[in-house]
Amino acid sequence: MAGCCQTGVRFLIAQHKDPSTQTTTATCRFVKTEKLLHPPYLNEGEALATHILEMEPAQTKFMGRILIEVSHIAPISQEREIVILRGDGSETWCEHPITATEKAVNDALGGYIQEFTHDVELEAKHIVRILTSDFPKYFALVTRICQNSQEIGVEGGFINSSRVPQAQAVFPKGCLIKPIKVGLQAHRMNTEIVAKVLGGQATMSPVVTVEPRRRKFHKAMTLMIPIPKAAAEKGKKTQHDWGASTLRILSSISGGKSKAVWDDLTDCKPLTFVGECPAFTTTVSARFCVMDCPNGKNPVPLMTQMKNLWRNRSIFVEVAKSRNVEVCEDSSQYVEISGNLIPATGSGDQLSVNFQAFRENQLVCTVHIQDLTLEPAGQVAFMQKPITQGVISQIPICKLDVTIPDISKISSAEIENIEASDVQNSLLTCQGQVVIATSEHQIQMNIYLMPDSVQLR
Repeated sequence: MAGCCQTGVRFLIAQHKDPSTQTTTATCRFVKTEKLLHPPYLNEGEALATHILEMEPAQTKFMGRILIEVSHIAPISQEREIVILRGDGSETWCEHPITATEKAVNDALGGYIQEFTHDVELEAKHIVRILTSDFPKYFALVTRICQNSQEIGVEGGFINSSRVPQAQAVFPKGCLIKPIKVGLQAHRMNTEIVAKVLGGQATMSPVVTVEPRRRKFHKAMTLMIPIPKAAAEKGKKTQHDWGASTLRILSSISGGKSKAVWDDLTDCKPLTFVGECPAFTTTVSARFCVMDCPNGKNPVPLMTQMKNLWRNRSIFVEVAKSRNVEVCEDSSQYVEISGNLIPATGSGDQLSVNFQAFRENQLVCTVHIQDLTLEPAGQVAFMQKPITQGVISQIPICKLDVTIPDISKISSAEIENIEASDVQNSLLTCQGQVVIATSEHQIQMNIYLMPDSVQLR
């Protein structure tokens, strides 16, 4: 059965898998998180890959395993993965225990799938398979940094990252008094971005996270993190190469979607080397990073700069939404603005944006309000081809009626989130009023007048 309201959803139920003698109506619908009393708990860096799937009738059990295929919008990369959570309607959410490998799907439904799709093809088509023998109340598809998980008990054990093999956590005997599932994430840092943001003041190792966050261990575990790549490229590979060490250990125990707050633990966490990797002990699971500060810089403000880069700090307000349209990957979309909004472009220049699927596509342009006595509104048309001499001789992909909102109505909570360090102290005078402008924010200080130019994103 394929979804009729939403494309990309499909049920595959083999014959005789339904235990009832009568027809069973199975329902799967998308619901938004705000409709749930207890949405799934997400950490910083995690997000839903699609809306929550509500299953009915809940707690239905089948005589065998059935397959549900769901399309998603999460970006595909080697650094991130999609995990399936299941919830019963209460605060309890857990990982779905069954992995839909090709073998497991073949064993359950091989004879009933006319065209079997392999894992590589599913990834390219942005489809996730859920293999289950019962219906929970909800399924949730969550995207996160790739995580290696393993059950660690009283006897101890170790776990290392498949993405960054040098990142490893070692749990001694007695570290845990009962078996729990421990996860290890390793997020590699782009050396070019680090160099651009920090200006050569420091280099960073991968950010390594031990899950579940903020867990207190009965004995200290040992965590090994590879040295910053930029430092290794300069020949610093062993403890002897460092001499008077400039390596600093940073930690953040923040959980959930709370902002990461980093602390320098170097003075209370003696740093040793295991082979070419710095190692230290800790009794609390958290997010860790090793930073090389050759000039003696305080690493915490530098880490804050990187944190601000990771977080999406833009204030966006949705002003228009089109129907579903199809455009080609890596194609240019040409933009024409009309009405009371006049784009400030050079003669013959054409606004355009190069479309990349599953990424944030932004086109920043300045527009002037032609008649200040009228509503600041206009129409934005998207074209497949450039427009010649202002004559639109093609059918637009879509047209959006846009009215510029009153920027002063941005909530005070959102404004308070803008740190003073983000403001670049550039002032623009518009019709006798002052606007504070930054690279990411524009806040109108006078609530009665609209500036004569605004930026559209």
